[in-house]
Amino acid sequence: MIAISYLSRFQTLEKAYQSIDRMNELYRTTKENIERYSIKLERVQLLQYFLKRSKNIIAHGEKEWRDAITQLLEAEINKNLTLIFPTDNYHISLDYEVVRNKIHLKPRISSKDFEKIKINKSQGRLLTQIASVSAVIAILKLQGINTIYIDEAFSGSSKENLEKVGSMIAEILEDGINLIMIVQNSSIATNLTNAHIYHFSRSALNETTIKEDELCYENRND
Repeated sequence: MIAISYLSRFQTLEKAYQSIDRMNELYRTTKENIERYSIKLERVQLLQYFLKRSKNIIAHGEKEWRDAITQLLEAEINKNLTLIFPTDNYHISLDYEVVRNKIHLKPRISSKDFEKIKINKSQGRLLTQIASVSAVIAILKLQGINTIYIDEAFSGSSKENLEKVGSMIAEILEDGINLIMIVQNSSIATNLTNAHIYHFSRSALNETTIKEDELCYENRND
């Protein structure tokens, strides 16, 4: 009976030791996994930190770039508005918002007579045309484009206003920009010494006549 009792205890202890060995192995494996995953977690957290820093740096850089561009546009527009309307103290300010990675400008204009209002609510078609053309030319200059095509940019303006615009065009040309313009009234080029003026007309027979000074060229469109 004693032998059987010891044998039973021995078997019980053996099972207990086996269970402890399994638990120790499980503990060791779990500890190794925890250490391994802790290292990976630290790497991921470090990567996340650098990604966040990079995102903030990029966002800050993009904002600085957008601010610089809008300031450049403001300067170009305000320079030309002062040239055309020297006594009105017009001033354009460009606010913006970014929607789906696209910049949406919100131009406001002020003068000696009114506070900031939306530019499309301001009086004077010429003013909005000057602002639009100035902004477009400034953007194209940034892209290194020196030949610019403008179609009917100042249509409906009086002869006096067109002559004022001519002074703005003269300054643009001095910057090395070539302008190709289609206009209804050639008064805009009155004071432009290097301007080439062509007159286009179409007859009832569908003949197009192009005339520069005293030269006349005819081209029939069949």
